[in-house]
Amino acid sequence: MDQAQALGILRGLLTALGGALVANGVINDGQLQTIVGALVTVAPIIWSVIQKWQQHAAVVKAAATGIPEQAHIASPISATPEQTAIANAAKATP
Repeated sequence: MDQAQALGILRGLLTALGGALVANGVINDGQLQTIVGALVTVAPIIWSVIQKWQQHAAVVKAAATGIPEQAHIASPISATPEQTAIANAAKATP
């Protein structure tokens, strides 16, 4: 799940919860808009902090185990044998 999907789900849940609170007279419509707006504004910041913390933890773990950081990066795209041969030939050519 990416950030946009998570924020969409959060926005929907907050709207449903807020609708129930407004319907029961706990808060008014203006308060609901303020609360939902604040939470949807702060959520990406929290998401970013968590991602950065996880990336930092992975780098620290890799450094502690002696595994280069690049070993943890997986690419969804693989080169074909022909592409690899062309790339190797280009590297060998001065």
